[in-house]
Amino acid sequence: FSLFAKLLVSMHMLLWVFGAVVIFAIEAGAALSDLTLFESIFTSFFMSLTTRNAGFSTIDVSTFSPSTLMMMTGLMFIGSSPNSAGGGIRTSTLLLIIGALIAFSQNRRQVIVQKRAIKPATVYKSLLVFVVAIALIIVSSFLIMIAEPYGFTEVIFEVTSAFGTTGLSLGITPFLSGFSKAVLIVVMFIGRIGIVALLLIFSTQEDTNRIRYPEIDMIVG
Repeated sequence: FSLFAKLLVSMHMLLWVFGAVVIFAIEAGAALSDLTLFESIFTSFFMSLTTRNAGFSTIDVSTFSPSTLMMMTGLMFIGSSPNSAGGGIRTSTLLLIIGALIAFSQNRRQVIVQKRAIKPATVYKSLLVFVVAIALIIVSSFLIMIAEPYGFTEVIFEVTSAFGTTGLSLGITPFLSGFSKAVLIVVMFIGRIGIVALLLIFSTQEDTNRIRYPEIDMIVG
């Protein structure tokens, strides 16, 4: 396997197990209380995987606690791996963001993953994807909350589910207005094609790097 494949499989397994452990720990005495131990464990792993995949559900998601829904929202935001049918920011983006944070904390100029340096342009692209995705989720949730009587948890879950193209729902989507459904359609479309592909639509083919300007420093954070 290539290094790229190994990293993505590792990220996939890590997120899968993490989500399953959180779901089981929180819902074992609540939403999963009517199930046997084996069924609870199986359901936890299935529901963790489905947040970044097809969106199938073996249990009513609306019965989960707010903390579980928040964790599932995070997994749907991350989404699947690149070049797959899933949406979200992709697991590779999360990997590069974590690598960038580690490199900054260690005062290193390069982002190192498995003794390989990632190109700065790729790291910059991953940060761009993350910021644009966060802005998209916030703006879309804001617009829907203006038009609908539902709370933040329900709306952010539906919007993130659309962005991750998972299909999970708390049951409010059929009752949304045409405006809110249109917002979800746009979010779903962007999540499916990817942030980078969307930005490339508006990019120009002209070389804009022919002139280099003096660099300055700024205080941030």
